[in-house]
Amino acid sequence: MNEDSRTPDEERDEERPRPRVVDKRVSARPAEPPAETTVREEPAARPPQSEPAQTEPAPPGPAQPESAPPGPAPPQAAGDDVWTPEREEQARRLAEELARAPARDIVITVAMNFVEVASVKIDAGDLPGAQLAIDAFDGVLQALGSRLGDAEGPLRQMLAQLQMAYAQGAAAQPPSA
Repeated sequence: MNEDSRTPDEERDEERPRPRVVDKRVSARPAEPPAETTVREEPAARPPQSEPAQTEPAPPGPAQPESAPPGPAPPQAAGDDVWTPEREEQARRLAEELARAPARDIVITVAMNFVEVASVKIDAGDLPGAQLAIDAFDGVLQALGSRLGDAEGPLRQMLAQLQMAYAQGAAAQPPSA
């Protein structure tokens, strides 16, 4: 079709970006060339959720289980709630990585997350939050101690240090009325 024979309606249609279909949903965003996916490491990667259209797995990092902090979810940019083939592939890669990682390493990573939470809570003066994290860490050590292999000794030392820091923090706080 040559340019001179187009009607005004056809010209207007060409100016308007066409919607693209993503996972049977229409997006108003114009189609973009696929950007190269960059992998960034995070302290804790999240495994794929059972309802993929509502959640987003974190980018793959070291094989670590989910450890989302309580409270409101971080704000998402518009369009981030759409499950795309790229996200499906990312979730598949993360699941494969978790399947290959030794469970012992994942448990140790979770235990270290408890240590980090407790440390931050103690520094912030949130003693009830710190106590919860310390108790969770202690529970892991009590339940799995010898099954953690050579990591058991250093983890028990960290528990003792956290308990000491908690006691010092509790002593420094004025008693509540």
